[in-house]
Amino acid sequence: MLASPFRDGQHIPTTSDMGLQTLRPRVATAKLSTATAPPKLSHPLYSSRAWMQLRDRVRWDAGGRCQAPGCGRREQRMYVDHRVELKDGGEPLDRRNLWLLCGSCHTRKTAAERARRTVERHGGRSV
Repeated sequence: MLASPFRDGQHIPTTSDMGLQTLRPRVATAKLSTATAPPKLSHPLYSSRAWMQLRDRVRWDAGGRCQAPGCGRREQRMYVDHRVELKDGGEPLDRRNLWLLCGSCHTRKTAAERARRTVERHGGRSV
């Protein structure tokens, strides 16, 4: 039931009846629907001729199959991935540091690496 401005038939005065005005908020509200993430920038390595040739060689050597232990899947979307990530000191153009992964294995490996880095960053404590 909606509240009535009347109690027992009597009018209850409001702030506008008393000549009072409310103040506008001093802090603007954020329009979250318009916020966008910054564009992802790829490392210049991935547009180099040397990378493209090595990437194609890794795909060829793997026969288009995921090289994660026990997987062997072939998918539309495959990733030539650094076994030791560049952030962790992996060699960018060393063939021994590259393997072909399906989307699932790539996601799993990337998540595990991020989790490991997070634990290391926080002194061995998980967050």
